[in-house]
Amino acid sequence: MEIQYLNAKNGENIIKINDYFLHSNYNPSKEAATFIERSYKKDAVQIVFGYGEGHFVNALKSKMSFNDKYIVIEPILQIKNKENHVIPYEDSRQLQRDLSTYIKVTDRINVILSPNYDRLVPEKYKDFLMIIKQLQKQAIFNENTIMYFQNKWDKNFLINLSHTLKDESLAKLRNAYSCPVVIASGGPSLTKQIPMLKKYRHKLVLIAAGSAINTLLQFNIEPDYTVSIDGSEENYNHYKGLKLKNSKYIYEMYSHPDIRDSFKSAYYFTGQISSDIEEYLKQRIGSDIASLPGGVSVATFCLSIAMYISTGPIALIGQDLAYTNNQTHAEGNRRLSKIDEEFKNKTRLIEAPGYYDDVVLTSFDLLVMKDIFEDLLLLAGTEREIYNCTEGGIKIEGYNQLPFEDFCTHNALNLIQLEEPKLKEKDYYNYSVSQILSKLNEELKICKELQSICVKSLEVLNSNSSNKEFLSSVLKKLDKNDKKIKMIIQKTALSITFQAIDIYVLKYFKAKQNETKEEQYTRVYSQSKTLYEKMSEATNRYLNYLQQTITILENEGV
Repeated sequence: MEIQYLNAKNGENIIKINDYFLHSNYNPSKEAATFIERSYKKDAVQIVFGYGEGHFVNALKSKMSFNDKYIVIEPILQIKNKENHVIPYEDSRQLQRDLSTYIKVTDRINVILSPNYDRLVPEKYKDFLMIIKQLQKQAIFNENTIMYFQNKWDKNFLINLSHTLKDESLAKLRNAYSCPVVIASGGPSLTKQIPMLKKYRHKLVLIAAGSAINTLLQFNIEPDYTVSIDGSEENYNHYKGLKLKNSKYIYEMYSHPDIRDSFKSAYYFTGQISSDIEEYLKQRIGSDIASLPGGVSVATFCLSIAMYISTGPIALIGQDLAYTNNQTHAEGNRRLSKIDEEFKNKTRLIEAPGYYDDVVLTSFDLLVMKDIFEDLLLLAGTEREIYNCTEGGIKIEGYNQLPFEDFCTHNALNLIQLEEPKLKEKDYYNYSVSQILSKLNEELKICKELQSICVKSLEVLNSNSSNKEFLSSVLKKLDKNDKKIKMIIQKTALSITFQAIDIYVLKYFKAKQNETKEEQYTRVYSQSKTLYEKMSEATNRYLNYLQQTITILENEGV
């Protein structure tokens, strides 16, 4: 590209690339102010595609409200003395990772295209819009997951807490093995790998991802480890009635607690959702906690687990992330459905590059999982041997594709004895029942205090005598109570539930354009009232679940 740094008629700096001016040749600042006036949207993350000489960004900063955020994507120029808000666009994957650190679940996004950038780099702009679309959909996906499970998470977590007294932390298995690991997921292509899996079964560690357990058992294959992260009844139904003799259960602390009954022994871990939860567990059960990345899919968590417990090569099978053979899952999976017209009407199907460089049908949810797999590969580093041996489905970028037979013949060479490794350096231990009960009873007291503070905050809010503004005395009392609430939450496992409440009140009580003082008061009052009511309800549920957990521990006397 031919880049020229020029001066406009009024003396301001401008840039011309090839035949296109990035700013007005007469009065760039005035043009930028007019342009931003039309393009700006209040209460949104402003994402500007194209920095140029910065005239549009300067106009945007003058227009923004105090709580607005902005990001600038520059796909062509090297910006000298660039601000932290400017992200160079060289690689699509890196851009997606950079943007994901800026954009939160509650954010609305407003894209501002600087003039002529779409003409200069049309493919990059097209990819950029696709990235924004994916991030927005992923935010919706994450929000829906949080909102759907918020009433189940506390119950699952606390009942699983009682399981931890007889189970081990996954930290006990860190780097325990150096043998090959195979992760069996529930995609349609899993069944084609069954013969090879049976042939080499005892020469590799087999991890079943969630519902894949049903397909494996149908072919009389019991995995070494079975992983669950899902807290729903639907997930529990995959395991209901199963009595596995040898497979060990690995569960995320928010998984459905009744699944534990199907296994003789188990390991627990936490996803990297909240550092507060990790610390809470350490304080309650006195054990090192394995906190692993994994996003929203049990299969991606299985990859993290495989990398955590073994230094050996890893193979993915059944990881279609696509509707191979017009099926959702492998034969034998209880969630198996055919892709018929009814399914197509409910699910927006998307075409994507396939394993064999063909075109396959997938969905947005599956593409989100694909992105997480690709991110985990980057975290793993180039030294890890990780292969996609699905032999079907979507192409997962960055993964070496290898026929499953080749993986087995090159790596599954010796019989494996899955004895629990002896601890060498650190003594992992669980607190006694009496110690945990003491901590939980103390937590019961502070949760009752939390509920009382929420109720008092509602009373303070209702005592405000003005219908136009908050009295300073009211604001002081609420601020004092908010600080107490924040301190108490850190001593409980309520942080995820309260995060869901924060998402709700931040998303559904946004300021309107040109909001009057009375409208602002009404909005903030309703927002605060909803916040305290939902926190009070959540705390009350948590108290009930906490009391149930205490009763379980007292009765079992583990």
